[in-house]
Amino acid sequence: MDYKKELEQFKNGIFSLGTNFGELAQLMVEKLEKFKPADGKYFDLLDSNNQRIEVKFSRAKKKLKSLQSSNIIDLCMNAATDSRVLTEADASEVTFDCNIQQIKPSEFDMLYYGIFFKDKIVVFVAKSDVVLNMPGYSIQHKGGTEYQFHIKKTNYKYHKENYFYKELTYLELFKLFENE
Repeated sequence: MDYKKELEQFKNGIFSLGTNFGELAQLMVEKLEKFKPADGKYFDLLDSNNQRIEVKFSRAKKKLKSLQSSNIIDLCMNAATDSRVLTEADASEVTFDCNIQQIKPSEFDMLYYGIFFKDKIVVFVAKSDVVLNMPGYSIQHKGGTEYQFHIKKTNYKYHKENYFYKELTYLELFKLFENE
C-alpha cells in the first residue's frame, strides 16, 4: 500500500487537531508502552508496576512575532499551521516555543513528554522529582497548583541530552493505529 498521500493527510490532521491532540499523544504512549488507562483524573496511565504516568506533548511551530496593529493583517494571513511547522533540524535554528503545561508532579511518577515535529516525533521521559528542575519550570497561573516548562531553541539540546527516550516516524505512528 502506498502510504504517501494518507501519511501527509494524517500528519496535517495532527497539526490541526484542537483539544484532541492531548488524547492522541496519550493513546500513542499507551499503545507504544502497553500501559493501562488510569481510572482517576489526576494522571493519564499506569504501567505494569502501577506507576502513575502523565503524558504531555506539544507541536513544534515557528513562533510568530508579537501582534501589533501594524502587522495584524500580515501575521493573520501567514499564521497557517502548515507554514509554521518545524522539522527537528529547525530546532536549533528557528525560534519556537513548545509549552509543556498543566503539570502536577506530586500526582504522577513518570512524565512522558515530547514534540511532534514535521519530520518525526521525539519522546522524552523524566521522573516526577526531576521535573521540578527542568529549565524554565514555573507556576502556570498565579496562585495555582499547576506548573509548566517550555522547550525552545535555547534548551532543546538539554532535553535531548538528558531525557531523550525514542523517536517515531509518522509511518510508525500511523501503523500503530492502522488496524484498530
